[in-house]
Amino acid sequence: MKIKYLPVYVLFKRPALFMRYIFLLLLLTTSYLTCFSQRTIRGTITAINNSPLPFVVVKVKGTTIGTFTDTSGAFRLTIPDSLIKKSRPVYLIVSATGFQSQLVQLADYDSVANLRLYFDASSLDEVVVTSIKPRYQEIVSFPWPPPEFSCSTVLDQNYFSNAHSLGDISGILLNALNSVGYSDRSYYYIPNGFALVTRIEQINEDGESLSGNARWSARTATMGKLSWRGYLRSLFFPTPGYFRIIVFAVTNKPFTSSGKKIGRDDASAWFHHGFNVLPEEIAMMRFRKNYACTALIYEYKKPESDEAILDIPSIITAGEHMERSKIIQALKRK
Repeated sequence: MKIKYLPVYVLFKRPALFMRYIFLLLLLTTSYLTCFSQRTIRGTITAINNSPLPFVVVKVKGTTIGTFTDTSGAFRLTIPDSLIKKSRPVYLIVSATGFQSQLVQLADYDSVANLRLYFDASSLDEVVVTSIKPRYQEIVSFPWPPPEFSCSTVLDQNYFSNAHSLGDISGILLNALNSVGYSDRSYYYIPNGFALVTRIEQINEDGESLSGNARWSARTATMGKLSWRGYLRSLFFPTPGYFRIIVFAVTNKPFTSSGKKIGRDDASAWFHHGFNVLPEEIAMMRFRKNYACTALIYEYKKPESDEAILDIPSIITAGEHMERSKIIQALKRK
C-alpha cells in the first residue's frame, strides 16, 4: 500500500482519514516489533544412515507451537521471545512413527540455527545433537567404556518387570539401595542410559559391609581387642582393608572394560562429580527388553601402610558381592 503524505490540518478535518492513518501506523509498528521478538530455528532430521525423515513432528513442549519436517527432513520453527523469557529452558518434543519420541533441550538459542537430530533405528532411543551438545553429556559423562573392574554381573530383568522408562529403573534401584544403607550416590550419563555410582564403603574380606562409622571411613578399620599373639602378628602382618564401589550401568549398548586401571582415590571422586538426581532427559527414555542393568564392582585392597590396589579379579564373585551387600535381597522385596 502506497502512503500519501498529507498536511496535518487535513487529517484533523477528516477524522475517518485520521483514524485510518493511526491504524496503519500501529500495524506497521507491531509488525516491526514482531520481527525482533521471535527466534527461528531451522534444522534437518535424518535417520542414522543420513536418509531424511519426512513428516516428523517438532513441537515446543507445553505449547501448541509445532511443525512437520518436509520431504527432505527439513523443518522451520518460530519461537516467540516472550516464551523463551518465561519458560527457560525450552524443550522440543520430536516424534515420528516407528521411532521413540525424544525431548531435546534448547540451552543456547543463538547456536541452534542448524539443529540436526539423528534417530538411531537400531535402538530407537538415541538422539545425537551435532550443533549443540546436550548439557548432561557435556558435564557428567561417566568414563566410557568403563575402567577395568574387579568383577561384574547383569542383574535379572525380573527385578525391573514393572519399569517403562529409565526413570522407573532408577526408582527401583534407589528404593533397594536406600533400604540397605546406600543413601549416598550420584548419576552419570553413558551411551543410551545412565550410571548410578555408590559411595565408597569399607567391607570385610567376605564382601560384607562393616558396621557403624567404619563402613564409610576411608581409613582402614582397626581390629578390636587382640590377644598378645594377635597383636604381635599384626605388627609383622598388618590386616589389609577392603573397599568397594558399585556402579550400576543401565544401557542397551553392549560393552566391555577399557582396560584402564583407576586408583581408589580417583574412583572415590566419582561420587562427588555426578548429578544428585537423574536428569529428566535421561529419565524419560523408554525402557525396552534390550536394556540391561550391569553391576560393576570396584574392589580395592589396602594394607595398613601401603597404597590401595584394585583387586582383579575380586576374591569373591560379583553375585556374592550383591548378596552380601544385601542389595539383591532388597530388589527381590520391591
